[in-house]
Amino acid sequence: MSLRQNALILILLTGLFGIVGAWSAPAEMGHLWALPAALLLLGLAYEAALASRCVVELELQTPDYWPLARPQLARFIFRQHSRPRLALQAVLSAPDEFASQSRIETLQLAAAVATVLTLSSAPRRLGRYSWPAPTIRVGGVLRLAWWSRSLTADRKVTVVPDVVSEVERSLVFHGASAKPRTPAAQGQKYCSCANIAGAIRCAPSIGKQLHAAGSS
Repeated sequence: MSLRQNALILILLTGLFGIVGAWSAPAEMGHLWALPAALLLLGLAYEAALASRCVVELELQTPDYWPLARPQLARFIFRQHSRPRLALQAVLSAPDEFASQSRIETLQLAAAVATVLTLSSAPRRLGRYSWPAPTIRVGGVLRLAWWSRSLTADRKVTVVPDVVSEVERSLVFHGASAKPRTPAAQGQKYCSCANIAGAIRCAPSIGKQLHAAGSS
């Protein structure tokens, strides 16, 4: 449980009334602090009872097979049918073996309407991992406190080598992304290669002739 603004105001009033009652002449003024304190306690008890009956549904969508070091999105889909509107705080996170920036989101869930949050992450190690369920807190109807709730997310992800990325890099390195050559261009390429090969074969004899001419 975490107190919200309305609860803090009641606590402040309790302290102020206690100070006023301690310095006031009438004895009745000394018990004024009990009024905001009683309101706070009754309100928290009421919120706790309602929060215990709130049901939040979670659907977690991730790729079954996730390429290594490739960033993708995980989708967190929240639904609720308990109230017309429900205040919710959720901590979105990824497994420890994933590079991701965890964050806290505050949202208002309408009844029977799906609310989608996304989290970008990239795996750093091969293997099979269980995705952690987000930690959530439900806001009380009187805005006195946040109430912690637990969710389950039965989702497993298998991290595999990024084979497609390796093939793409290989194709780019070997020039596969260039435009295909026409038959004429290919013929010119083969002719030039043949000329180069012939020149290499003739190079020793040409060198001998030049050497003999220089000696004479």
